[in-house]
Amino acid sequence: MCSYAKNYAALCFHHLRDKCFKLDLKSLSNRNWEAIEQEAKKCQLLCHNCHMEIHHPEWAPSDLNREQSGYEPGTLTN
Repeated sequence: MCSYAKNYAALCFHHLRDKCFKLDLKSLSNRNWEAIEQEAKKCQLLCHNCHMEIHHPEWAPSDLNREQSGYEPGTLTN
């Protein structure tokens, strides 16, 4: 979604359909390569931020909250 490509560790698989198992190290350790490839074909590769935005759209700041908090998308604040 955002074209992030700086670090592979920041990427994850998002299942688009028919999830049989997770694509993480724990789940992959006892699977054959063919099964892993078939599961990956059902996924989209996303950065963790985009993945969480898909799974939790209800946590996005509302326009009112952004205005009150000074939050602007794409900026980091302490």
